[in-house]
Amino acid sequence: MKPLSSIAMSAYTDLVRLLRDDALSGIEGTPTRKTRGEKAYWYAARRIGTEMRFIYLGEDNDETRTRIERIEELRATAKERQAERARLVRLLRAEGMTPTDRATGSILSAMAAAGTFRLGGTVVGTNAFRLYEGELGIRLPLGGMANTGDIDIAQFERLSVALQDQVDPGLAETFSTLKFAPVPGLDRGRTWR
Repeated sequence: MKPLSSIAMSAYTDLVRLLRDDALSGIEGTPTRKTRGEKAYWYAARRIGTEMRFIYLGEDNDETRTRIERIEELRATAKERQAERARLVRLLRAEGMTPTDRATGSILSAMAAAGTFRLGGTVVGTNAFRLYEGELGIRLPLGGMANTGDIDIAQFERLSVALQDQVDPGLAETFSTLKFAPVPGLDRGRTWR
């Protein structure tokens, strides 16, 4: 394993920051703070017909509050951030970081748009292992980057119930749009894949 250059580390850090900004700037609605027990959370409140819909934005902390204060600025600069993200990705590829293939990227993007990761979904397995390069600041050997050909996602449905939000559209609908169908797990009551 070789350490990533300082240029690659800076590019990775900037890319993560831009992606966090984008996650908030694309959500429509008025930021609203709600308290649940001992903790407070931010939601985007939006009227749909006669009902109010609350979309989870994040836990109440300094980082979330700062982004919410800048939401209009973030919306106005979305195109510039998109161009900067593309530049940073090219730079990371030139520095030797392992890219995600196009099909995997499309599926992860669709899942992100549906709200999977906003509500606690987490990439695990091979695709998560690939992200260690940027997080740890090392370049992993290509031979150590075996790909199983699947995408593993851990999702905690109880989190969306506790936060009073849901993935929209649902994962089954998102996957059917991508020409995937759910396959039941071995234990019907526990999981599907």
